[in-house]
This record gives sequence, C-alpha cells and structure tokens, in this order.
Amino acid sequence: MNAQKKRKGGRVSISVATILVVAALTRISLAGGGGPIAVQDVWSFPAIVVAGDPEATAVVYLEVINRGKEPDRLLGAKSGVCRVAELHDMKIVGDVMRMEPIVGGIEIPAGESVRLAPGGKHLMLVGLKRSLSAGERFSVELDFAKSGTLTVESIVKSP
Repeated sequence: MNAQKKRKGGRVSISVATILVVAALTRISLAGGGGPIAVQDVWSFPAIVVAGDPEATAVVYLEVINRGKEPDRLLGAKSGVCRVAELHDMKIVGDVMRMEPIVGGIEIPAGESVRLAPGGKHLMLVGLKRSLSAGERFSVELDFAKSGTLTVESIVKSP
C-alpha cells in the first residue's frame, strides 16, 4: 500500500513538472513563433497619461534574434495601448541628442541579434490611450518582412 502511494506521489510530481515544462515551452514559442526570429527582454518604463494629452508617449525596448540563414527586417509594430507605434533612433547631432523615425525598418542579419535599447534604437508608442504602471504587461505586435507578425508581451519596469 505504501509503495502505491509513493508511486502516485511520484506520478503527481512528474505531471506537475510536465505541466511546467509545457507552459515554459508555450511561452517560448509565443516569443519565438517557431520560426527563425525570436524576441526577448521586451520592456518599457512607466508612463503617465494626463487627460487631454493626445501625444503622450512611451518607449519599448527589446532584443530580436535571427536564428535563420537569411536576414529579416523589422518593419514596424502596433499595440492596443497607443494610437501608433514607430521605430525610432536616438542620435547626437552636434551637442544635441535627437530622436528620428527609422525609415525602411531595422535589418536583423542572419545568425545575429539586434537590441533596441535606451540611448539608441527603440519602439516609440505615440498617443498612449492610458497610463502604463510598473509591473503591468501589454501586447505588442511586431511586423517582420519575412517572418510576418509576431506578438510579444512587454513588462513595464520601474526606472
């Protein structure tokens, strides 16, 4: 009788472990889409939307990994939390840091990764529909030339 209880307990542990592995793989496939493009470290800072401010903005940072043998291109994005999402780059011109839209997308070379990070390339969310609070998550759809649309989840981190 005790041996049966131990086996049942062992089966329950294996079942829980199996569920956790399947859940982890499901999360990875959502970020990787099963194709050559994977996206990780998707995050943004909190943003407060003041009533009547149609141009409130936030920024999303992330890393795109191309595990394929051909380059791909991040063409753009969209999210339900904003009116429009744009690819931007920060550059120093003279003594002034300027932000400008990226025309034509961002190339993701084969076998390499590209990081959108503070002080450089980023995804600008323009016309926020609501404030973004630390700890919350929201979806972002990334549009790639070859890989199509990939939906990722951004977490809002405290600065």
